[in-house]
Amino acid sequence: MENKSKISLLLGLGILLVVFFAIWQISIPGGLHAPDEHAHFGMMNFIASTGRLPIAGETLLKQSIGDYSWYYGALPPAPYIVGAIGIFVGKLLQANNTELLYFARVMSSLSGIGVAILAYFTLVLLFPKKKGIAFVLPVLILTNPQSSFIYSYANNDAFTSFATTFVFYLLVRGYKTGWTKKLAIVLGIALGVCMLSKYNAYPIIFIAMLLYFLQFRRNYKVGWKYFSVTLIMGALISGWWFIRNALLYHGDFLGLKTSKLTSTVGYFGQRWSLIAFLNNTPFLEDTFRSSWGVFDYMSIWLSSNYYLIVASILAFSFIGFLYAAKTKKNGGLDEEESYNIVLTMTLMIIITGALAIWNSYTNDFQPQGKYLFVSILPSYLMIVLGLEKIINRNPLKIRKYIWLGIVILSLSANGYALYTINNTYNPRLISDNALLDFSQSQVISKDGGWVEKVSEPESIYNTTKIAMRGWAIDPEKMISAKEVLIVCDNKPIPYLIPIKSGINSQRPDVANALRNSNLENSGWSVYLDSQFLGVGHHTLKFYSVLENNRYSALAHNGPILVDVP
Repeated sequence: MENKSKISLLLGLGILLVVFFAIWQISIPGGLHAPDEHAHFGMMNFIASTGRLPIAGETLLKQSIGDYSWYYGALPPAPYIVGAIGIFVGKLLQANNTELLYFARVMSSLSGIGVAILAYFTLVLLFPKKKGIAFVLPVLILTNPQSSFIYSYANNDAFTSFATTFVFYLLVRGYKTGWTKKLAIVLGIALGVCMLSKYNAYPIIFIAMLLYFLQFRRNYKVGWKYFSVTLIMGALISGWWFIRNALLYHGDFLGLKTSKLTSTVGYFGQRWSLIAFLNNTPFLEDTFRSSWGVFDYMSIWLSSNYYLIVASILAFSFIGFLYAAKTKKNGGLDEEESYNIVLTMTLMIIITGALAIWNSYTNDFQPQGKYLFVSILPSYLMIVLGLEKIINRNPLKIRKYIWLGIVILSLSANGYALYTINNTYNPRLISDNALLDFSQSQVISKDGGWVEKVSEPESIYNTTKIAMRGWAIDPEKMISAKEVLIVCDNKPIPYLIPIKSGINSQRPDVANALRNSNLENSGWSVYLDSQFLGVGHHTLKFYSVLENNRYSALAHNGPILVDVP
């Protein structure tokens, strides 16, 4: 009976996860709506179609992803091989090109589920007495909006985070239950896969070595016996890749020099100092925000209040973790040892953070929180253990309700992010009566804002969206407009673009230029379905929607012409 209950529970959780990731994947349109997804998918599709790895810059790969072929073609291949497996299954089922993208995305979602499962078992291994809160760890990982996003589109960060999490799990298991030759071999395989996943995963080798020799500090001979087995197995798994690179790219065994052939000059090349880079660019702020909820091509942001709440919770949890680590002896020798393991694992956060800074400084890489996801397990262990220390200061009766509140808060943040994303891609439908109210006589001025971008209809993966963005204000009250109306060939289309709902609304540049802090949330961004314009050549105009059925025109450099095939 007990086994049947467990099976039912696992089945229920499985269904929930399928629905959860299906919603997220559907919410992200195919094409250019996630960082470099077209290039990641192109790599995976190349491998699935040709049955071989690409060579950086080769013509066949260029036909798929253009100049990205030099950069992505030289990257470690493991995540792309995994994605190719999903695409290969799709091809067997005769899926079309649009559907194949979702087969690749499924592999990212499976990586996220794997991270959550490993996180749960790692916490249980480290702190057997904390089983009651262990379930919170995977829930917080998966419901972080940024995690949900990364595990829902085709990329190489999702699988890499799984690979490093698996290594952390094996290290903890060996530390807590004792090392065997079999476990050392499995760890070697896992480290080899990390070496084939992404460059920012490489510090995991240092962490593994450190944990090995911390455990065997009184008997280095035994420690070295196991670690040598691990190193040999890791070299067997990944060594071929470095030899291949050296042969193909004139001694560039890492492929780093080759991958940077098309990189732009970073701040270092422009002779900025590192301190000036950190002080005068939004790198740190953007990296933090994009660790907790920035979507599309870093263009869909949540409200400032959301990031402030997250920062406050993290500050409390960090203080709690430091206090817990300081008083670790109160939990006995076993718990003290576990905190030492977690503290060692957190070095991965520091190292990968430093690498992210250096890469953006030297190569002009966009600040993105996903580069820190190789440290997702130690990061969330710190958060949960810190929160536990603070929550345990409350009466026993209410602790479970506080944990429940945290879970509900995280789920709410996830729902809020989904709502924001969907509102961006799908503007609000307005009634025919509202459309009839519009006339040029109601346009009071031409100072309603600016149209910065209107793309041609996107055709990648059968996408039929038109990307649009800009900023809009009420020029009389000098506040942000509430919505933007689109007029096609002098006829309003039945959609309004919302502004004040956290949808890419933050525009401090507009506020600074017009010297009015009320305009900080005047941005708008939307992906309009081209079918609402109809086939043919069209002229578009944009208007800020003001009170009392009045409008103010948005400016643009010349007529806005769109050709819908």
